[in-house]
Amino acid sequence: MKPDESKQLTCEEIIALVNGLLDKELTSDREKLALNLIRFNPQCRNLFTTLKKTIQLYRMRRSEIESYPSPKFDWDQLRKKSGCGQ
Repeated sequence: MKPDESKQLTCEEIIALVNGLLDKELTSDREKLALNLIRFNPQCRNLFTTLKKTIQLYRMRRSEIESYPSPKFDWDQLRKKSGCGQ
């Protein structure tokens, strides 16, 4: 794949490729496409590197993270305060 072929992909498709690569769920053709995106596109390379580091950090600190209580949000109140959805 030439680097300019990736310009036809949407952001969602690029994210799906990067996630698939990290999860080792891609066919060989899709894996080649993802690797070329990472090789030739600095933004894709940054996305890949950031996601990979985030996963590594999560795995290292999983038990600590899971011991924290889940936050409770009043989504309706948040929407009202932020003006979202109005």
